[in-house]
Amino acid sequence: MPVKFGDILQAFEFADVSGGMGECHTFVCRQTGKIYYQFDDDTLQELEDEELPDDIEDGTKYLQIPNSRDLDLGKPLVIAFVREFLPDDLDEVRYFFSKRGAY
Repeated sequence: MPVKFGDILQAFEFADVSGGMGECHTFVCRQTGKIYYQFDDDTLQELEDEELPDDIEDGTKYLQIPNSRDLDLGKPLVIAFVREFLPDDLDEVRYFFSKRGAY
């Protein structure tokens, strides 16, 4: 599937947006690499140049691009990683993440 990294990154960033305009779900066609944007807000969906395929949620044809919440990239992941690979540094890392602005 020929896809540019920049296109995947943009789709990931769109999938991460939520709020007043609702959520955006992004999909990449496994065969062509074309990226589709599915907005909860019908007004935004109408602005899209192309119609979504009827089978957009078919996981064998389209791969949904996760958002950062789906990836669970927060403090628990860091602590689990450190606990497994750097157990001697666990207290120090916990200290880092106890401070305001750790991210």
